[in-house]
Parts: sequence; structure tokens; C-alpha cells
Amino acid sequence: MKRKQGIISLVLAVIIAFASVTFLHTDTYAAGKMKFTDVSSSSWYYGDVKYVFEKGMMTGLSDTKFGPNANLTRAMVITVLYRLSEEEVSKVKKNVFNDVPAGKWYSEAISWAMQAGIAVADSNGKFYPDTNITRQDMCMMLKGYADYICVSPVVTVSGNYTDKSDANQVDEYAKTAVAWAYKRGYIGKDSGLNPKGKLTRAEAAAMFTRFDKSFTRLKAGDTITLGTYAYTKKGTAKPIKWDVLEVKGGEALIVSKYVLDCQTYNTKKTAVTWETSSLRTWLNGTFYKTAFSADEKTKILKKTITNAKNAEYGTSGGSKTKDKLFILSIDEANKYYKNFVYYDEDEECDCVGSKTRAAKSTAYAKAKGVFTSEWDWYSGNGWYWLRSPGKTTKMAAFVHADGSIDTEGYAVNDIEIGVRPACWINVKGL
Repeated sequence: MKRKQGIISLVLAVIIAFASVTFLHTDTYAAGKMKFTDVSSSSWYYGDVKYVFEKGMMTGLSDTKFGPNANLTRAMVITVLYRLSEEEVSKVKKNVFNDVPAGKWYSEAISWAMQAGIAVADSNGKFYPDTNITRQDMCMMLKGYADYICVSPVVTVSGNYTDKSDANQVDEYAKTAVAWAYKRGYIGKDSGLNPKGKLTRAEAAAMFTRFDKSFTRLKAGDTITLGTYAYTKKGTAKPIKWDVLEVKGGEALIVSKYVLDCQTYNTKKTAVTWETSSLRTWLNGTFYKTAFSADEKTKILKKTITNAKNAEYGTSGGSKTKDKLFILSIDEANKYYKNFVYYDEDEECDCVGSKTRAAKSTAYAKAKGVFTSEWDWYSGNGWYWLRSPGKTTKMAAFVHADGSIDTEGYAVNDIEIGVRPACWINVKGL
């Protein structure tokens, strides 16, 4: 999968002014021209300190002191990651670490990190919040956070960390994270790994600079590729492009960028819901098997799908289902796409459509029979099904070429309406 955007100012804002050390950008020490007397222009970390300072990611202990050799604690790092996550406080559950009492400045952050898989207890159930963080544990937290917020690393280093002379000092639990960090140049780039060494502020500046420069972050509005499917009129397969609708907790909701095929909602015109439709069977059977490799299938999550009633007509949407592939509902189509008003010259009136909800038909879908407009600004756009019922359960809602939603729907066995598959995927570690 590929995605693009510069990231973050990331992680760091490294770290908040707990104890006697100030890390984050503050009103007192605003980012600007660097005046640290303890950061020589000839020092190895000068460029890194300059980068994080000018980005507002780290500040000094004072206007003139950066404290390059000072350490930072495990709790400090976790607290910054929590704030960057912007998770809702109500979703944070009680932590299970026996050395993290409630009411501490870091308690909530560590509870969040535990749920996110970033903070892990040792065999004694402890997290050691006040302990200065080691280089290998920083690798663990960075990788855990990167996985959780769904960012894609750029590999910059050839070889393996095991080529380093002190590679045998890396603890078993940290090997995967150290290997990950090494391949991306966060650790061991110019020297040994020193995995159990306490991380200094200068080293943190270097790691965060490299981290910030090497990541792109998946977000709503991005386009990714996953799987292949017939695309041309003759059925030649091409990579499937997907629009990202939502990203949360290491998962993303995606929908195909184009109308990919022409399928009936149900093969027979009978009362039907999404649960009993032939389209659901086709998507999770034929399409799933055809479009994705074995590795790609592991990325697609089986989710519980809510099938709400048609709010306008009161038609039942049926029971909840558990699907890997599905199509959007009326509610979802309204949630993720905005409407706009345009003047239709043929109808001689204002109409409500959606340029973002509208989708082009592939040449293959058009050849299969998807109704595809040939006029106005929505020329080339095709009709596609929504999983919500229409006016009756013998009808299903769909989207017109101009992106407007037809809540009354068409007969479920209509042969001119196409499919835009949707699914939730696991994007951790990509």
C-alpha cells in the first residue's frame, strides 16, 4: 500500500515539563533562533537539535541550555504519544500495571498506551514509569506508536542490525523493534546500537528528527492500492485503487475509488436484506477470492456490520452481519461525503449531488452494463448500490451518477447498477 503526506511534527514534541526538565514548545521558550550555549555547531547532534527546536518539537532547559546529556523517563515519552493520539479520555480504561497508581500525571496516558499495545508490563506486572528510558525501549515505543496511528515507514538502511558488534546485547523482547528502527535509520546509524544505554536528549533529538522525516501518515482522503481486478473492457486486471474514508486505532475504512463491476443486489426480485442478498455472497466469495492474494487477505478484517432501517421509509435493514467485504449504507454515504447544490439545465431546477460521493465506472464495469452517464459534469460516473433497503425490501438504495442518494431505490434484481466494495483493513506495520 502506498500513501503520501509529510508527517507529524511528531513525536515529539518530546516531552513535557515534568520533573525539572522542559521538553515541549512553550510560551516561555518559543521555537525560533537557537541560542543554546551547550550545543556546539561542531557537535554531532547540532543539526538534529536545530531541527526539533525549529519545529517546536523540543525546547531547552532554559533559553541558553538544551541539556543534551540529560535523560528522559518512560512515562514522559508515553504522555507525549498519548497527547498526539488525541484519543478520547472516556475510552481509556483502568491500567493493570501495579506500579502506576491512579491520580498520577501519567496514569491516564499509560492506561491508554496499555490499551494501544504500546506499553507492556514485565513479568512482575510493572511498567517502571519513572525509570529513564533505554534506547531499545524507545524503539519499542516508537514502533508501537507508529503501528497504532497507522504510519508507513521509509526503509533507508541496507543490511541488518545484527551486523553491529553489540547486537547480541539486544534483549529478545526488543529485537523486532530494534530491527525495525535500525532499517529506518533511527538507531545505530553512525555508531553501535547501545540498546541498554539510557537515551539522552541529544539522542532523542536525533531519533525524532529521523522519525519525523521518514514517515508518511495514512489519513482520510488518501488513496491506496490493494488487490487487483478486471479494469479494461476486455477484462485485463489492474491494481484496485481505494479511497480512505476513516482511520482509527490501526484500522482504516476504505471503499473502491471506481465502480468495479455490475451486479444485481439480489438475483431474484424478492424481499431481501443485506444479510440474505446475493451481492453480499458474491463480494465475500467470488470477488474476495479473485481480487486479493493470500497476504492481502490477511489485511482485510471481518467486522460486525450494522444494517439500519431506511429512515425515510422505515424499511427494515435486517440483522447485523459479520463481513470482510460490504458496500456502504445510506448513513455511511452521508457521513463520509458532502452534498452540494447545482443547477440541472435539463430539469431546470437546483439539484443536490456530491462530487466526492460520485464515482467513475471502469471500462470493465461499463462493458458489464453499469449505467454510466454521458452528459454534464458527471459524465463517466456510474450508478452503484448501497446496502440499505429502499422503499420496500424488494428495493435497495443506490447512488446516482451525480452522487445523489436515491433512498427509494430500484428493484433488487436491477441489472444496471454497479458495485463499489468497501472493507476495514489492518494497516498496522505497513
